[in-house]
Amino acid sequence: MSKFYQDKAQTVIKLLKKFGQSVVLLRETSGGFDPVEGKPIPGTTEELTFNGLLTSYKSSLIDGSTIVQGDKLLLLDTSHKPQKGDKVRSVDGDWQIVSIDEVNPAGVPLVYQVQVRR
Repeated sequence: MSKFYQDKAQTVIKLLKKFGQSVVLLRETSGGFDPVEGKPIPGTTEELTFNGLLTSYKSSLIDGSTIVQGDKLLLLDTSHKPQKGDKVRSVDGDWQIVSIDEVNPAGVPLVYQVQVRR
């Protein structure tokens, strides 16, 4: 069965490339502490590029607490794994990740469904 889902994963990647847009995920990496200098070492920002599709939630799904007005649903390919706390930069501006759901039938990741908010 996993061959079936592996083929579907390739289809998702092709569709996101064709109909989606380039999305950059910004991940802050922690620095450290320099014991010689006695100072903290600043972290860096890692940029991960995805193909994604940013869309609005249906109004029937907006409940005012879990999903609020203005939230967007971002579908991302599985080239990297998004994490809470990451920021997303797309042609529509910068967004903060609220939640992440992985569509993963039979252990084969197909797409990430990411709720983003300004």
